[in-house]
Amino acid sequence: MDFAELIAYCQGVFAFNMSPVILSVMSSVIFPLIFSVIFSVRSMVQAIQNKAATIFMLVALLLSSYGAVAQRPLDIIVTVNQTPLTQYDVDSRLALHKLLGESFADPDSARRHAIDTLIDEAVYLNFAAANGLSPSDNAVSLAFENLAARNGLSLDEFKAVLKNSGTDVTAFRENLRAQLAWNNILASSARGQTEVSDEEFEAEWSRIQAAKGQSERYLSEIYLPKGSYEEALNLVDRIRGGDSMEDLAREVSASPSAAQGGRMGWVRDGELPSATVQALRQVQAGQVSDPIAGPNGGYFIYGVQQVRPVGSLGVRETYDLGRLFVTLDSQGQSQSDAEKLITLEQVFRSVDSCARFDQATQIYGEGDSGRLDDVAAADLSQAVRDAIQPLGNEQFSQLVPEDGGVAIYIKCDSKVVEIPQTEDGVREQLRQEKLTEFGATLRTQLRSQAYIEYE
Repeated sequence: MDFAELIAYCQGVFAFNMSPVILSVMSSVIFPLIFSVIFSVRSMVQAIQNKAATIFMLVALLLSSYGAVAQRPLDIIVTVNQTPLTQYDVDSRLALHKLLGESFADPDSARRHAIDTLIDEAVYLNFAAANGLSPSDNAVSLAFENLAARNGLSLDEFKAVLKNSGTDVTAFRENLRAQLAWNNILASSARGQTEVSDEEFEAEWSRIQAAKGQSERYLSEIYLPKGSYEEALNLVDRIRGGDSMEDLAREVSASPSAAQGGRMGWVRDGELPSATVQALRQVQAGQVSDPIAGPNGGYFIYGVQQVRPVGSLGVRETYDLGRLFVTLDSQGQSQSDAEKLITLEQVFRSVDSCARFDQATQIYGEGDSGRLDDVAAADLSQAVRDAIQPLGNEQFSQLVPEDGGVAIYIKCDSKVVEIPQTEDGVREQLRQEKLTEFGATLRTQLRSQAYIEYE
């Protein structure tokens, strides 16, 4: 009803009760004034409603756009046996990977690895809870304390390191709980599955004696019977970037070892084609090979975990070193520190033998300066190992920062001693191989039995 229709309607209503004069005044003055105010108010209300609707639509659009590019911390990523894993869990695990120095080819690879690890842990925790194998809170706390101690940190310092890295302390404890749960599951399920018979031992011992002089490698493999070299190389790049070779082997490998995540165990040179052996000699422990053409077509990818001579448990590398250490009070900024650094530089330039280095150490050395004879490489810090590894005999390292100061090292001699295998060692090796294979199969079974739903 518009403005004119309202006035006419009111004239009709009041015509029976008012005189013509009063009705005329009402129609010409009062009714227009009243309805003018009413229509103004209605227009204002409609304008406000229209603006509110527009604002609401814009906010909804912004929220929907934000949701398309970023997930909120409590968004559920995957549900494992009714246990939700959220974006917060994934972010915390990614922060832990960064803290541990784990690297990945790209953010997607890191995210896939984090989610896959979280799924495994949820599976372990659920299975352990259902079978009375859950670790106690005291066991988790003890593991947490031991981990802090191994890193030379107090509990508060360790928690601060985790927090500053973006790793949730509670989530980290649950990670430890899952590891302990897996240990309990494996110990309970593997009873009687890892015994080594006398026949198995004798067969392995005979193979070792016959193959002495060869090398052997602990290998994992992926076999692609079809596809191009570029496709195989793409898998290599993913593994080198941080994707799990074990998971990829289960997913794409056509080898019988796929069920064990591609794990082959110890493989000797004589058990592989000569072309494969030649290619693997270029691959160091901890590395992945480029695609290697198979004798019957397709491509193999090998992960080399360890290398050793057949008949040995590995080698022990030892050094005879000289160490000259000086304390620094102000990280090299004070006059006293500057004089000490100049002295070290003079020693570096003038000393050309271990004997003269020993003399310089007696004059200028502080703290634990002196000779370190027959020290195992494994007993040295990573920084010292990196500094002396490329040196020849009677060559100096660069300055090595150490607690309270700096040191320079001289390599006087180095030895590599083979650690022979013993009968007990061979039995334990066979037992561990059985345990590893059993664990890989059990993990696959547990995941296949779990209810896993991605959101």
